[in-house]
Amino acid sequence: TADKFKDEFKAIEADADTIHVRINSPGGSVFEGLAIYNTLFASSKKIITYNDGLAASMGALILLAGDEIHSFSNSLFMLHNASGMFAGNKKQIEEQLEVMDSIDKSLSTAIEERLGITSEEVKENYLNYKDNWFTAKQAEAAGFYDLIIKKKKALVPEDAINMNAGQLFDKYAAMSF
Repeated sequence: TADKFKDEFKAIEADADTIHVRINSPGGSVFEGLAIYNTLFASSKKIITYNDGLAASMGALILLAGDEIHSFSNSLFMLHNASGMFAGNKKQIEEQLEVMDSIDKSLSTAIEERLGITSEEVKENYLNYKDNWFTAKQAEAAGFYDLIIKKKKALVPEDAINMNAGQLFDKYAAMSF
């Protein structure tokens, strides 16, 4: 829940200057997600969010709360309008549809702020009543990601083949990890 997340986040926030938030989510409750997004967004600490595999629906919006957004090259990102189920008479359903419009406007602000675009552009490209799927490269090109994570090669001294065990130990003992 958002309350549990907020409590755990505040405990980490008290001791950390940079907070890494890992996301692998198909989404969930808009109301819980907005509270989580706002907790991250309001933090005075540096927030780095990561798409570990899937950031879809509300999971994608939470990802956008990061000051920096990182993704693995094979991760997927998806945005769409809020969805819900309604019951009632015609008037009640019309009122519920108005609420859905308000929710979409709320979701739109996160995308507008991240990409620096208008609400009309968000409606046309991202909250257009479709599931808008992106590969990591596509999401990066659109401006959602700051970094695609690539595997780094181990740093092996070029002359390691010519070193004996003592020299290798001395070389690596002097390194700061």
